[in-house]
Parts: sequence; C-alpha cells; structure tokens
Amino acid sequence: MPSLGYALLGFFLPVIALFVYSKQKDNYPTRAASLLHGAFVKLVLWVIILFK
Repeated sequence: MPSLGYALLGFFLPVIALFVYSKQKDNYPTRAASLLHGAFVKLVLWVIILFK
C-alpha cells in the first residue's frame, strides 16, 4: 500500500529518501515507490518555479 509519510519524506528530503528507497525497495516496493513519487513531484515543482 502506498505511504503518504514516505511521499512527504521524498518531497522534503530527497537525498535521504533515495537512501531509504534503496533499503526498502525489496521488502516494500509500493511504499518505496512513494519515496520516488515525492521526490519527482519536488523536482517538477522546482523546474516550474525555476523557469517561470
């Protein structure tokens, strides 16, 4: 099941999220994907703000 907490971790602390993702991807693949989704959303927002 996806995790909002992991998505928020990915959004606010993407470097730490990548580390946690590497540790969790085998045991909890859906939750680990939430980390990447949060980091991706931050990246997209950052690009939109940067090029606005």
